[in-house]
Amino acid sequence: MIINSLISLGDKIIGDTLTSAEQTYYLAKLNTFLESCDLDRLLVYQIVEESFTLVIGSSSYTIGSGGNFNTARPTKVEDTCFINYLNTLYFVEVLSERNFTALQTQGLSGMPRNLYYNLAAPLGTITFDYLPDIAYDFHLKSWKQLQSFTAIGDTVSLPLGYQRFIESNFALEISPGYVSASPELAKVARESKAAIRSLNNPDSVLRLDLGVAGRHRWNIMTGI
Repeated sequence: MIINSLISLGDKIIGDTLTSAEQTYYLAKLNTFLESCDLDRLLVYQIVEESFTLVIGSSSYTIGSGGNFNTARPTKVEDTCFINYLNTLYFVEVLSERNFTALQTQGLSGMPRNLYYNLAAPLGTITFDYLPDIAYDFHLKSWKQLQSFTAIGDTVSLPLGYQRFIESNFALEISPGYVSASPELAKVARESKAAIRSLNNPDSVLRLDLGVAGRHRWNIMTGI
């Protein structure tokens, strides 16, 4: 990926390699670029559902590698999490810190219905409004980060279109003050980014409450 980005900028040619210093520098720049992509919902290609068993009497759980929820630390928790209790789904709403604190449910027991996600590092923290009174089956839905790299030769598996997006946009990322990007490269970067965003854009469903809409019937022939 890195060498392809540099070839796109005209800084390298096919068959060139990177020096040790270049490998270290560009690997760090690539990981920083991928990290910034995690902040854009339309560049996140997967929202992963994972199941965790809550501990009776414990409302706070660390999340990340080695945490209570031992999984990759999510960039964001989706507002579609739920508890599966006796084959019935109970949704758990994600609140801001201010709204969560305003609940004033600390110390109370029951089925959690709200949570707050503190995006700390290296471990985040998920806190529920109630202390679980039984070991509930909690289903977490969250944004997962694009893969980062620890070595220049790491292998990565990406969905269709992502390699073109990353290589062209990473080239633009490293070009300021170094090499001027061509209009053609900027066009490829723009189009590949738009294609990814279009693919990941969730379908919108517009609804109008019955009480607002009333019972007026619309005639398709007259338009009234």
